[in-house]
Amino acid sequence: MGRIYVTDCEGPLTVNDNAQEVAERFIPGGADLFARLSRYDDILADVLHR
Repeated sequence: MGRIYVTDCEGPLTVNDNAQEVAERFIPGGADLFARLSRYDDILADVLHR
């Protein structure tokens, strides 16, 4: 069997943000919602270390 590459479509190996694009496409105001959630996640990880 050859090599298999599995990804969650996030991180440095992808050129786009698939979760953001899906939110923008299918949720009214999804781009703004995603941006807010992303900032909240950054605060939890970088400031509060959770």
